[in-house]
Amino acid sequence: MSEPGKTETQELKISKNPVIQKRVEEVEKNYIDDTPEIKPIIARKNARKDVAHELKINKIRDEIADEKDKRKVAEKNEAEAKSIAMTDTLTELPNRRWFFTQLEQRIADAVRHDRSLWVTTMDIDLFKLVNDSYGHAVGDEILKLMKQVPARKDEPIARTGGEEFSQIIDGDPTIEGLAKFLGQISKVFTKYSHDVLASSTILADVDPSIAPKRATLSFGLTKFIPGESADNLLRRADTALYRAKEEGRDNGVLAEVDSKGQIIFSKVT
Repeated sequence: MSEPGKTETQELKISKNPVIQKRVEEVEKNYIDDTPEIKPIIARKNARKDVAHELKINKIRDEIADEKDKRKVAEKNEAEAKSIAMTDTLTELPNRRWFFTQLEQRIADAVRHDRSLWVTTMDIDLFKLVNDSYGHAVGDEILKLMKQVPARKDEPIARTGGEEFSQIIDGDPTIEGLAKFLGQISKVFTKYSHDVLASSTILADVDPSIAPKRATLSFGLTKFIPGESADNLLRRADTALYRAKEEGRDNGVLAEVDSKGQIIFSKVT
């Protein structure tokens, strides 16, 4: 606002006066009051500085906010990409990469904390015959059923092959408890598969008498031995699974290692 009795033009002329300008600088430097001619000039100058300072602060705040937003978006995209990389697209279950990454970590934890660790492998019996009888679309629906079977908390079933699935089980469950758990998985899967196949059409060139009316699961189960590798653990679980297939399918076999290093097989489901 102009000083009483002076126009803004007059004040502007005063502010450009070298003598007045020098005095303004002296006043600002020494933080002292001065004549009425100088005070409004200093006030306007300070106001311009305040506005410029505020604009600069706002700009910095906006830049920081933008940077945070970009970081959040990047972190979200990275998390989504990681999730996609670790997920089977058909069944939406964890995939083979996730399983092996988890297995290495869980083995390390088991050794560090002196805990037990079990691995079970599961395979859909005669899955090729299901595909050949009903078509691959129906076969895909059978695979998706594995997402609906019971699973222990924080221990999801992973799809580790075409019709093969695996699960890591922590803690110290009893053999009886594991057998009961695997039996529940088998029972639910078989029931759901029967419902799917009963509502599906057998392909025209297929003899209906050979088309499966339900799908079943075979299991291989084994316990981690401290000092062994993940590959060795999985080979033993797979060996137990193959034994279950040889013994008629739709069952589970436990592979244990005796004091002489020999594998002993026993049925659990």
